[in-house]
Amino acid sequence: MDIFKKYVLPIFDQTQIGCGVIVGSYFITAGHIMQNNLILKTYFNKKAILLQKNNLVSVCYTNDVPNKDFCIFRLNEKISPIQIADYIPISNQTFFCVAYNTMADSRPSSSLKGIWAYKERIEPIITSVVSRKEKQGELFACNSIDVLLKPGNSGSPLFDKDGLLVGILSGGIEKTALCFFQSVLSFRQLVD
Repeated sequence: MDIFKKYVLPIFDQTQIGCGVIVGSYFITAGHIMQNNLILKTYFNKKAILLQKNNLVSVCYTNDVPNKDFCIFRLNEKISPIQIADYIPISNQTFFCVAYNTMADSRPSSSLKGIWAYKERIEPIITSVVSRKEKQGELFACNSIDVLLKPGNSGSPLFDKDGLLVGILSGGIEKTALCFFQSVLSFRQLVD
């Protein structure tokens, strides 16, 4: 489980606006996170990774393309051993989602030149979810807990029992524990 926490990262503009996951040499998140942002950043091993248009592979928003919500950035090198599944979940499968249970601000660190620091320390949490039969195109539904429906968790990855990435959190319906995940089949061919 710690391997997944290592590669699931919060995304910032000035505050945490989402999450994403490093898969090989790509950073994958929800497309709507990029909708109003030109440059975002995340941090891996205390180094900033800029998520900007010049390293953008593909982006789809639910408003632009019905039932598609993903964003893929190319990184300079292969960083992660995480792999992508080749199936869409069926009903009553159990998965785990890695997300953050608190919002955080980022700001320049006074002690580390060029490195940003978190206003408060945030730790990823792992929560279990169960897939449901509802689907909307390449989005599929899961029962969850309220922590996934908090602002800043869009883009959180969903893994199966073998550690394969099966989906990216797109959104949900508050007070229902119903979350929608973008199927990795929507973008698998872009990162193979």
